[in-house]
Amino acid sequence: MTERTQIYVKVISASGEAWRPADALRLPEDVYEIVTVRHEAGEKPQFAPGRRVRCRPYELTDHDLILVAHEPADSSTHPDKEKDS
Repeated sequence: MTERTQIYVKVISASGEAWRPADALRLPEDVYEIVTVRHEAGEKPQFAPGRRVRCRPYELTDHDLILVAHEPADSSTHPDKEKDS
């Protein structure tokens, strides 16, 4: 059974980088599939919805810990879509 949870995804804009919340499905082996990324107009998420990522804890300046997407879990953009042979 997959569990829906909140992770954070880095976004890049003209004013710099920031972390934005994302809804994700937790899959086996600590892999998360991003469902939505809540970002502002003009921001580009590092990982788009549909990507499967691995996450790690990240400590904010106020010492709160968040779970951030830090690398792709696979090489395909849309893992549920198979390539035609």
